Amino acid sequence: MEERMSENVREEKVESFGGVELKARGGETKEGKQRIITREDEYLLQKLAVCIQLNQPVLVEGESGLGKTEMIDYISELLEWDMSYLNCHDMEPDQIMGAKTLDNTTISGFGFKEGRLPEGVREGNLTVFDEINFIRGENRAVIAESLDAILRQKDYIINSFNDGEKVPIHEDFRLIALQNPPGGAYGNREILDPPQLTRFVHVRLNPMSKRHKLARLKGSFGQKHTKMPKKDYIQVNGDIMQYTDQATLQDFIERYVGFSIEFDELVQTRQIGSNYEQPIYTSFQREWDRIKTFMFKFPQQDIKASFIRAVSFYYECKVIGNKDMNLLDGLITKHFDGEMVKSQDEQEGE
Repeated sequence: MEERMSENVREEKVESFGGVELKARGGETKEGKQRIITREDEYLLQKLAVCIQLNQPVLVEGESGLGKTEMIDYISELLEWDMSYLNCHDMEPDQIMGAKTLDNTTISGFGFKEGRLPEGVREGNLTVFDEINFIRGENRAVIAESLDAILRQKDYIINSFNDGEKVPIHEDFRLIALQNPPGGAYGNREILDPPQLTRFVHVRLNPMSKRHKLARLKGSFGQKHTKMPKKDYIQVNGDIMQYTDQATLQDFIERYVGFSIEFDELVQTRQIGSNYEQPIYTSFQREWDRIKTFMFKFPQQDIKASFIRAVSFYYECKVIGNKDMNLLDGLITKHFDGEMVKSQDEQEGE
């Protein structure tokens, strides 16, 4: 009897990306492609996995050849998760949303062939918006309303190509947007505005370094290369009951507010992000909502560690380069590691 039961129960497949575990969807099994996964790829996979786990739309920005699309393909293969790919510049509107067709089996004589976007939304696919800052004019109006509904976490999108049909958003649907940085070699790319950009977790990738290039080439010959250290894995190391300590929680909430204010000041005075063509934009409430969700999903050994882990994760996504990363690390240490220093305005307000 026990043997018969075990035959009927399929073992749940789980994959780990930098400590973040995702369950396989159990869709079409795909033949895996031989890939070289470098340390930089591991960090990107981890960021994507967190956003998928927490259902937070993510925008990955980086130059061509870094492996942005390749890593999404890799996740799709491992998790047996169908992917809907949309190129916002190259695809035609009917490829994106769908088109009327002749169908003798219907009373009207017409049917409808669904496009990539409504199909991905309805089926719960891993859906990729590539070249999101390089949208062709005729595609802008086609995509805008649906993208807005997705980013605002509505229950459905409206497909105007199919008589205003309401397409329910599947609970497994996830959105990943990709773009090259505007300016320079990518001069035709637009700068996204704050209302749109801040609805995404914005992951900015460094240009390919010498170490990254060496890892790619060594890996192609089967040679060992540097991997992500275990200390950088994201795992549950504590209990959410820690957040019932109201006094400590209040202290670190105040620390976070002070941190976010000073970070924004450094951005505004161009001490951080001075050479970014796509500026850093923040939204206080949206940043906090993400951080809080992360803290409850991945609690660390205490409140201090939980705040530092969550804040580091999201704000490190925003910056590139050693200078900006060092400034950010110093800011996190200043606000979360030592005695809380209040500004003159805060002291006068008490």
